[in-house]
Amino acid sequence: MNKDEKQKEDKYIEEHWMSKNMILLKKDYPELYKNMAELKEIIYTDNVHDDRTLKLVSIALTAANEDIRGTRKQIISGIKEFNFTREELIDILKVVLLLAGKPAFMKAIGIVYDETGGE
Repeated sequence: MNKDEKQKEDKYIEEHWMSKNMILLKKDYPELYKNMAELKEIIYTDNVHDDRTLKLVSIALTAANEDIRGTRKQIISGIKEFNFTREELIDILKVVLLLAGKPAFMKAIGIVYDETGGE
C-alpha cells in the first residue's frame, strides 16, 4: 500500500470509528480491530430501528455522558449522513435535558449551534 492509499485508509478509519486510536489498534492488534468491526456490523444490521434513529440515539447517549468531542463528532456525522436539522437535534437533546440534566444539555446545545451555523 502506498502512502496516499494509507492516508486514505487512515482517514476512513478515523471518520468511520470517530477515533484516531482505531488506526493504532488496527496496526498493532488487527484481530481485536476485526472483532470490533464485526461487533459494529452486528449492532447496526437488521435492526427494528433505522440508521437515522440509531444515530439520534447515539447523539443523545454521547451528549448525556458530557463527551464534548464525541458529541461533536456524532452531530457532524449525523448532519453529513442524514442531513439533520437544528430542530431535529434540539428535539433529541430535550431527552438529554430530562434524563441527564442541564449541564449536559447546554454543552450539546452549544455544539449544535456551532455545527449548524451559529445563531
